[in-house]
Amino acid sequence: MGLTILLVDDDQILTEKTKKSLNWDNLGIGMVFTANNIHEAKGILKVYKVDILLLLMCICRWEAVLELVEWIREERKDMKCIFLSSYANFTYAQKALRLGSVNYLLKPISNKILRRS
Repeated sequence: MGLTILLVDDDQILTEKTKKSLNWDNLGIGMVFTANNIHEAKGILKVYKVDILLLLMCICRWEAVLELVEWIREERKDMKCIFLSSYANFTYAQKALRLGSVNYLLKPISNKILRRS
């Protein structure tokens, strides 16, 4: 079956584009979930075992995104979290890494770089 990933972005078009742009099977990912806000993400995470969380959120939602990752760390310490942002703010990147995220990447990003993460 492979790993599961949850893509979270408040832009539904970008979420669907990201979902369709990669060959998830080749990356060992068997199930791709999407959420367009933090509440949807939490709902999915309460029901399904998700291995990787890819946060594509815009800066206007960063406080909520960081709260989501804090909640995840309390509930499931083993989930890999990757941030993808168009905002190069050192404070947010530092906080994301302190919360155990495996990467903080900047948009725009190529599929090749995203696959490596």
